[in-house]
Amino acid sequence: MSSRTHRVHNALIPLLVLALGMLLTYVVQDALRTHAHATLRDEFSFRVDEVVGNIHGRLASYEEVLSGAAGLFVASHTVERSEFRAYVRTLRLEGKYPGVQGIGFTLWIPADQKARHVAAVRAEGFPNYDIRPAGEREWYSSIIFLEPFDWRNQRAFGYDMYSEPVRRAAMARARDEDGTSISGRVRLVQETDWDVQPGFLMYLPVYRPGMPAGTVDERQAALLGWVYAPFRMNDLMSGILGSHFGEIGAGLRLEVYDGHGTDRAALMFESGAAADGAHARYRSERPLAIFGHHWTVVAQSLPVFDARLSADKADLVLAGGVLGSALLAWVAWLMLTARARALAMAGQMTEELRQSDAKLTALFENMSNAVAVFQASTDGQDFFFTGFNRAAERIDHIARDEVLGRRLQEVFPGVTDIGLLDVMRRVWQTGTPEACPASFYADERVSGWRERFVSKLPDGDLVVTFNDVTARKEAELAQDRLNRALRLLSDCNTALVHANDEYRLLVEICHLVVERGGYLMAWVGYVDDGAGKTVRPIAQSGYDAGYLDSIRITWDESELGRGPTGTAIRTGRSSIIQNVLTDPKMAPWREAALERGYQASLALPLISEGTTLGALSLYSREAHAFNPEEVRLLEEMANDLAYGIVTLRTRAEHAAAKEKVAFLASYDSLTGLPNRLLLRDRFEHAALVAEKEHAGHGRLAMMYLDLDNFQHVNDGLGHDAGDTLLVLAVERLKTCVAETDTIARLSGDEFVVLMAAGRDLAGVAAVANAIRDAFVEPVAVDGHLITTSFSIGISVFPSDGRDFDTLLKRADTAVHSAKENGRNTFRFYTREMNADVVERMRLTGMFPGALRNSEFVLHYQPQLDIGTGRIIGAEALLRWQHPTEGLIPPGRFIPLAEQSGHIIAIGEWVILEACRQGRAWLDGGAHALVMAVNLSALQFKRGNVLETVTTALQASGLPPRCLELELTESILLQDVDTTMKTLHALKALGVKLSIDDFGTGYSSLAYLKQLAVDKLKIDQSFVRDMLTDADGASIVKAIIQLGHSLQLTVIAEGVETEAQLAFLGGSGCDEVQGYLFSRPLPASAFAELLVNGLPKRS
Repeated sequence: MSSRTHRVHNALIPLLVLALGMLLTYVVQDALRTHAHATLRDEFSFRVDEVVGNIHGRLASYEEVLSGAAGLFVASHTVERSEFRAYVRTLRLEGKYPGVQGIGFTLWIPADQKARHVAAVRAEGFPNYDIRPAGEREWYSSIIFLEPFDWRNQRAFGYDMYSEPVRRAAMARARDEDGTSISGRVRLVQETDWDVQPGFLMYLPVYRPGMPAGTVDERQAALLGWVYAPFRMNDLMSGILGSHFGEIGAGLRLEVYDGHGTDRAALMFESGAAADGAHARYRSERPLAIFGHHWTVVAQSLPVFDARLSADKADLVLAGGVLGSALLAWVAWLMLTARARALAMAGQMTEELRQSDAKLTALFENMSNAVAVFQASTDGQDFFFTGFNRAAERIDHIARDEVLGRRLQEVFPGVTDIGLLDVMRRVWQTGTPEACPASFYADERVSGWRERFVSKLPDGDLVVTFNDVTARKEAELAQDRLNRALRLLSDCNTALVHANDEYRLLVEICHLVVERGGYLMAWVGYVDDGAGKTVRPIAQSGYDAGYLDSIRITWDESELGRGPTGTAIRTGRSSIIQNVLTDPKMAPWREAALERGYQASLALPLISEGTTLGALSLYSREAHAFNPEEVRLLEEMANDLAYGIVTLRTRAEHAAAKEKVAFLASYDSLTGLPNRLLLRDRFEHAALVAEKEHAGHGRLAMMYLDLDNFQHVNDGLGHDAGDTLLVLAVERLKTCVAETDTIARLSGDEFVVLMAAGRDLAGVAAVANAIRDAFVEPVAVDGHLITTSFSIGISVFPSDGRDFDTLLKRADTAVHSAKENGRNTFRFYTREMNADVVERMRLTGMFPGALRNSEFVLHYQPQLDIGTGRIIGAEALLRWQHPTEGLIPPGRFIPLAEQSGHIIAIGEWVILEACRQGRAWLDGGAHALVMAVNLSALQFKRGNVLETVTTALQASGLPPRCLELELTESILLQDVDTTMKTLHALKALGVKLSIDDFGTGYSSLAYLKQLAVDKLKIDQSFVRDMLTDADGASIVKAIIQLGHSLQLTVIAEGVETEAQLAFLGGSGCDEVQGYLFSRPLPASAFAELLVNGLPKRS
């Protein structure tokens, strides 16, 4: 070989080595770049799939909401506006279903029913309602329900969606296919000129219950209308994408188009400003078919996302390959040109090769993917670790020294269960690479989700590349749980809307939690507020009933109250146990949990208006089964359940109240006796029987009974004691009448006994006497022995009247006669009594005119100091000077004024006139007299005494110390707190107070001390009898001693003889008044008496 040929040969071979090295370097770095692109493209595709899936899943959940609304119309022939509003309110659209403008119902209306429909809706309180747009059409659809019914949704009220082509197409498709349908891109009628967004509508047909809907024709004939939901696209997408899109929102741009194309006119949503798609590294168009309609979802990568492409490995290989190829070429050239130096340089080349191998090893070690290399056994059934990079060490939490040389099943015992070993054996036999689906692996060292790819090397070894996808899988599982919770929430809301019984509702909710929610068990317990603070199980589903019977749970601070149920009730917040086996709070119930296989539990408090009713407890087979989003939805379900429980209880209370109202319509609530209405009905029936069976001569008796002195009991012992007395009195009455007779309560202390035909007047009188005898013995009420009786008035059918009102009126007249004749007696009605009633009514009707015409006058009776005989005061006494009838006695008209209520106005005039006259006497030169004015109990109870007295004193100028108000003892015992305040206010004015007719009522010494009463007046009945009755004399002395012991002045009224005066003076009485000194005198005569003095007594 020539020298030139040798030089060419030596140059060609290194060049060939260099070319081959560069070619190999290009192939390897290109493969790595392609892999990097594929990895980022896969991530882009996954993100797009995730977004499309979220859109589809969320719209599917909205369909379930419409299904629940349609259920309202299926379950009920008619759905009221209030029922529809209540259902939608339970959904809480704003928080759980963003983008939904509301839930509505549009009614399908034939043209011949349009006018009737419009009139009916206007009658509901919408006078301006009409179907829009106007015009004649064969069919109309009108939005009649749309909740929430706010200002925006009210713009759609009455809108005919079927009149608009895009909406009509979707509505017709839903109707004919009996399924959900969504419309194309529209502008919602709710939109204003601000923040306009593209929209669409979702429709679900509602057919009339009971009509066939198997064919298209049958569905069209059976159509009632559509439930529907309007959506604003931007609001909807922000709610759907949420945090998921937020992870990549800076790297991807999303567009949604209506239909199959990407025309900008069909654009429904875009995330951010428009981008130049030509510069995007990745772009994807995904068709989305949903509910009979098509959308096109376009996603583009943005520069921020494209920058995540990692070419570091390719660049490293390129650099290393170029360098290595050059080195090999140089070595070849050296070998060919300097064979002599080859051996000398062998060591150096070996070192360089070792370094190159070290670089390749570093590349293997620094790969981001975890890689394990295995050598197969001869039969390909077992595999032994020969390589394990750092990423694998990090993901599987084990050092390579612990795995190299060991069998796969020895290091990871659970690989057989997840199918990895079968895949490795198949790849070793076929040589075809195979991907393993994501699977969950857990042992005492590591747990998580892994994706694996298995391939075979030319030398027979297997390479397993794997990644930790735990975060992604947990996100997917969380979404599944969220969707499950959404479905459960919707089902529970439907159950709440249709619930009629509290227990059945709780059972159904527990059943739904288990069957639809997939939980192992659910139960509801109510709070027991007793000393034990226990939780009482009410309903459950899942386990046999014996489980709850065998455990004891409280909500106090003890160990048995620290579990999730007790904690939730005590704190009012959800309590989660993510691992029953490790949480110390579950110690009392761990054995039961192990036996039944649950590992996590959640307790949700049932709270309504600040009151904890109990708790809903859920158990899961899996540990760490509850994530925050799922718990939030379950808390909403618990809140809805608590609201439903309270609503059902309110309904039950209303039903009980309705029954009570029905009872009270015919019966008295206190005594259970028939009332006036039922008494009238029984009288009408008894009168017909009497007429028919006794040939027109049948006699019925109507007894009108008035309980004597009942008001004293009410005022003295309180209304509760009065009610007790009435009930006990009725029990005694029942023993006096026959079973065929009717006892009825008319009001207060008034009763009627309707006696059946068959008795003569003597028999009726016998019953009246029996009633008198029944009340000889006192009645025991709250430790008091009360002597009471009935005044009885009797009218007879038909002689005293043939109708109910006449007989009742005449029996009432007779009872007044009985009262006037001393009470505790009975009187049969006579015609003379009717004349007396007419007279009483005549006088009562004259009171207003008497006040206007100044017919009332005051006469004044002097009050004297018993020691000096000096006039120290005057009692103002009311008289009626009628212009034609002359002076009407006070005993004739004052009781009528009390009964009719006119005493209030008359009493105000008395106070004003007495103060004016007292001031006139002072101005005339008289010494300071005390003007005593009587107050009636009715005037004190219903009139404004304090204001009247204040006005009278200010108007007249009378010093308050010169006015003395005489109170009856019954005044002190009615509405004690209010009475005390009024009397203290009067005392604060400086007015004197005295107790009139002391000893005849139910006075309390404690009240006398509290009120700082100034004077006691001994009733004239005691004064009249004290000289002939030893008991009367003792009472008078006792009153005087009592008054002095309380530092009170004592005055006696009705003093008519010198002997009475002497007895009172000897007993220490302070003051007197009576006919012995002077009769009541007109003001002018009393003035003369002040000037001339009292006449001498004979």
